[in-house]
Amino acid sequence: EKEMDGFVPLPSHYKRENEVKDGKSKSMHNLLVIDSSPYNDWYKVFKGSKGPDGEEIVVDQTAWDLFEVFTNDGEAALNIKPSPNPIHRNQSRERTFKPDFILVRNFVVGIHQQNQIASLCALIAADVPSTNSLQSIFLSTQRANSIGSLIKIRKKLQNSPNALPLIPMQFYTNTQQHINLPSAPKNSTNTTIVAKVGTTHSGYGKMKIDRKEFNDFATLMAMYNDYVTIEPFVSNVVCDIRIQKIGPHIRVFTRKTDNWKGNVGEAEVADVKEIPERYKVWVKECEENVLGGGLDILSIDLVLDKDGKEHLLEVNDTATGFNPEHKQEDDNLLRDVVLQRMSEHYRQ
Repeated sequence: EKEMDGFVPLPSHYKRENEVKDGKSKSMHNLLVIDSSPYNDWYKVFKGSKGPDGEEIVVDQTAWDLFEVFTNDGEAALNIKPSPNPIHRNQSRERTFKPDFILVRNFVVGIHQQNQIASLCALIAADVPSTNSLQSIFLSTQRANSIGSLIKIRKKLQNSPNALPLIPMQFYTNTQQHINLPSAPKNSTNTTIVAKVGTTHSGYGKMKIDRKEFNDFATLMAMYNDYVTIEPFVSNVVCDIRIQKIGPHIRVFTRKTDNWKGNVGEAEVADVKEIPERYKVWVKECEENVLGGGLDILSIDLVLDKDGKEHLLEVNDTATGFNPEHKQEDDNLLRDVVLQRMSEHYRQ
């Protein structure tokens, strides 16, 4: 390859697979799916699907920590390592891949401070389109971004019949020697709070604490520099509620579990047949305003107490879990969203 001034070209082995066959140029839409779960087979979901120009979609499924990205003037090339749990023969070998579009179903930031933000930034720099957008996924790496978006929506809807029941919370930068817990609300008999550290997900980074034990927690946080949020613990919970959105489709289901964290352990899951109008309003507001807007995939988590009051805890983006009882239908819904977004992009 000819080297441009001041730019080191990509290694010569970074060629689009199937780009040239029998000496003839072949147009190919390459779909990168970032999903480490061996239970999600996106090769099967997209099998036989056609791209916007009638060409067959080529899927490569991998995890954030299994690839390295090189970019060259708006084009990204990945060197992908073999999967430890391959579900397709393609995953058993080291390979190269140039994505035309990306579907992201895994968190970029993991536990033990592991993150692949550099790879995400490389894909953003190459302007690779994706669902959800790579820009929204970048914003999701800091939970503070979604908190601010939810507070903005709460202000907008505060005088409407669809007011957002966002749970009250305090935010601590944790930059001082000690975190001071504010006094409990007047007339409150609940002495339990929930502390969440940094950008939490999947039940990690959060704990239930009695107020009188908070000083011990504060001494622990003094050893780290993550910010902390504090919110009241809802003790009389009937069930969790998840409002799930894939493209235009909305699904609502409840979860009952013995664990105070609704997404930990075995849960009894039940569909909500009639979707309240307020849920549809909240979904629309989150789709348009959370993490920069334009979210094809999101979920809203609430808890319902015995007094019939809802408490909105958080909004989740592209890596959110779906109702396992509707896996095939939801996978197909997501496939259709991806194909639609690919078509829109390539018509531009």
